[in-house]
Amino acid sequence: MTLRPSARQRQQAPTTRLEFLSLRLLMPLALLALIVLGQLYTYETVLEQDRLEIITDLHRDQAILASRLKVSMADALREGKLDDIRQQLATLGNAPEIRLALLENGQGKVIAAMQSSMTGKDAADIDAEATLPVPPGGRTWLSPGRNLVLSAYPVLSIPAAGVSKQLSPPTHILFIVSDPAPMLAERAELTQAWMKKTSWVAAALFLFAWLLMHFLVSRRIGKLMQAVVEFEHGVTGAFSGVSGNDEIGRLGNTFDAMVRAHKHSSMKMLKLLQAVEQSASSVIITDLRGVIEYVNPAFTTITGYTQEEALGMKTSMLSAGKTPPEVYKEMWDTIAAGGTWRGEMLNRRKNSELYWDSITISPVRDEREEITSFVAIQEDITERHAAEEKLMLNAHILNSVNEGVAVTDAQQRFCFINPAFTAITGYTAEEVIGKSPKLLSSGLMERTFYGKMWGNISDSGRWQGEIIDRRKNGESYPEWLSISVLKDAQGTITHFISVFADISERKAVERRITHMAQHDFLTGLPNRMLLLDRMAQAISHAQRDGRRVALMFLDLDKFKYINDMLGHVIGDKLLQEVAGRISRNSRSVDTVCRLGGDEFVLMLTNMENADDVSGIAAKLLESVAGTCLIDGHEIEITTSIGIALFPDDGKDGSELLRHADAAMYHAKQNGRNNYHFFTSEMNRRALERMVIEKKLRHALERGEFALHYQPQIDLSTGRMVGAEALVRWADPENGEMIPPARFIPIAEENGMIAPIGEWVLREACRQMAEWRKMGMREIPVSVNLSAVQFRQKGLGENVRAILHQYGISPSNLELEITETAVMQDAEAAIALLKEMKDMGVRLAMDDFGTGYSSLSYLKQLPIDKLKIDQSFVRDIAHDPDDAAIVSTIISMARNLKLKVVAEGVETNGQLTFLNQHGCDEGQGYYFAKPVPHDEFSVYFKRQFLV
Repeated sequence: MTLRPSARQRQQAPTTRLEFLSLRLLMPLALLALIVLGQLYTYETVLEQDRLEIITDLHRDQAILASRLKVSMADALREGKLDDIRQQLATLGNAPEIRLALLENGQGKVIAAMQSSMTGKDAADIDAEATLPVPPGGRTWLSPGRNLVLSAYPVLSIPAAGVSKQLSPPTHILFIVSDPAPMLAERAELTQAWMKKTSWVAAALFLFAWLLMHFLVSRRIGKLMQAVVEFEHGVTGAFSGVSGNDEIGRLGNTFDAMVRAHKHSSMKMLKLLQAVEQSASSVIITDLRGVIEYVNPAFTTITGYTQEEALGMKTSMLSAGKTPPEVYKEMWDTIAAGGTWRGEMLNRRKNSELYWDSITISPVRDEREEITSFVAIQEDITERHAAEEKLMLNAHILNSVNEGVAVTDAQQRFCFINPAFTAITGYTAEEVIGKSPKLLSSGLMERTFYGKMWGNISDSGRWQGEIIDRRKNGESYPEWLSISVLKDAQGTITHFISVFADISERKAVERRITHMAQHDFLTGLPNRMLLLDRMAQAISHAQRDGRRVALMFLDLDKFKYINDMLGHVIGDKLLQEVAGRISRNSRSVDTVCRLGGDEFVLMLTNMENADDVSGIAAKLLESVAGTCLIDGHEIEITTSIGIALFPDDGKDGSELLRHADAAMYHAKQNGRNNYHFFTSEMNRRALERMVIEKKLRHALERGEFALHYQPQIDLSTGRMVGAEALVRWADPENGEMIPPARFIPIAEENGMIAPIGEWVLREACRQMAEWRKMGMREIPVSVNLSAVQFRQKGLGENVRAILHQYGISPSNLELEITETAVMQDAEAAIALLKEMKDMGVRLAMDDFGTGYSSLSYLKQLPIDKLKIDQSFVRDIAHDPDDAAIVSTIISMARNLKLKVVAEGVETNGQLTFLNQHGCDEGQGYYFAKPVPHDEFSVYFKRQFLV
């Protein structure tokens, strides 16, 4: 398979080809140049040899001529016959090669010359180049300027008798100059003729040599080079086609073998690369320092980093900082030593998301077995890790939950039980595996019970309810049992899963809580709920018998002052003492109740007239008043009593209670420590109530309501995790706040609570949307639902519409309901709460412990939280009963998988107690008071920035 060259490679190919062609031309040109240079060298060499031979011949001829002339000239000089010398020299002009001949007298003067005009001149003026000193024996050289051969010979002469020695000096110099040019020209013509003949031979030799070089060298090298270029540009099938046993043939064979090996290797590498590129696992290649050199596409899919972002970076870019340093040290030690390391690490993606990696790192070695790089194969095992953790968690849950879990097969034989099963029933796994659940039957259930139970399982696939079973030791116990079926892909039942809890203790707690719900936790007296129930019964009997029912509302005088001065502990003991005094001075048929704080109520039945009531009231004043010795403190206490009669002052218990309360305030206004009946004066208070009710009807449309927010704090971290929205109403006339306790009851009675409640819900959602726009994180906001709202039709749809209008997630809305609201119609309440829960809204039971609730219903309510009323929280750090109640509620909530919120947290002691007993959240003045939304937004931002 041939890979196409890249654009850059295609652009580079012509340049390489030109270089290659230049090389092919260079070789014959070099050969031609060698031949030409050889010819030139031969031509020049021949000419030089000819020149040297001619000069040698001239020198020889000059020497022969000089030897003859020296004798005759010596004789002529001896005899003084200079004319003879001149004639001899003149005859030398007949020789064409001799250009100059002269005789110098030794003083530089020419005494005879081949040309007569030179006689008498200085030899230096004739030819400056010929004035060189002449060594003994003569010297011959080639004149550089004229290419002439100059010879100089001494001529010795002895003057004859009678001849003056002054005219004939004893030594003269004979100069002969020959010109080799004619002879050289003739020899050059002969040489050129010879060179022409040899040039044709050289050309034929060049052509033969070029053809031989072309076919044996250039052409084969060209094919080999072309194959090299193609191979360089990625053509995997670039064979040269050059073969033979010579060097080039062996080179071609070797290259083709290399190409075949490379092609095979490339195919393997291509397959390997495709496998790496298409692998679902991340593949990373790094250098010895951990710098990334290669990543495959799966790396980007898993980490979010592109190849360009990863290359050149270190693998530590993926570290989440969660892996211990010891793991990294072990890894580097292993791979640096040449081993393969395998392990798991918690890493971080580009988007900061954490994920688990299963990593295998191996070293890569070169041909010298030295480590050059590392290859890491990483697999995202986050889901597998989560699944394993989930399995481990499920197994841990099954082994640690307090509920018994049993699995039976389709034939109703035990195949699995958890430790809680053994703890509850006493049977071990060895004793029950393979046996029928009938061994747990107590025989106390009705005969038709099991038939109905299995009928429901057959119809719906599940059943839950209360049942009585028997332990191994024969003891019977109540349990709450849930059975569901497990089916295979074909819908066939394969197993039955049973989850049950021993509710013996819960039953006891339920009885205790029922008592707590009906009685005051401090004094043990009946509370408001039980009082109203008994009042309803008493009024019913009074109507039938024509008698009266009297209601006395007692409030201790200046109790707040005592409580503030001596503390809550002394105050609580004082309330217990007063409760005892009231109880000791009342009839067994009467009901003594504590409403809360320092407020007590005494209900008198079968009364005939007001005078009897007055006597009892006077006795009560006397019995309560006096000194109380509590923890060394002498406390003077009195009380004020308000009295209302049925049927004179009210038609039901609630009305009588309100009127008795009003009469009590009238008694306090008249000096305290006395009693007062509900009279026309009390009607004035009723008129004031009517004014509030009238203002209340227009308060909503005039925008007089506002929401204040109080944060809810996670007690384990101290951070805000939610807030409660509380409605506030400013009096339109004086701007003072009207306490919710004054207008909420009126709104509930006249029906205004429904639109007010809807406004509160809508305003809270609107404000949450504003906080979201401000960039603050979303937190759940709690909104109270009154009993009237809770009974309102279409409440679920209304809540859904408001959430949709403001784009609020249902999980960020928490609706608080009271026990009383739920228990008025428990079945309908459960259905409505399930509708809310399915919607995703959080649910909390407010003021838990102050009302009356059935645990059999409580466990069916789909609520998320229990809010402990502040009356229980107030003295938990000092009062053992309060502490026991709160710890019991927390424990019960934990068993029911509910969160617990403590209201009214005001002291560090309360906070410490709640933390020690595992309370989840708290709210109260200790953390923050309810504040308007603008102040809360500032508080919210500060919490968000922390």
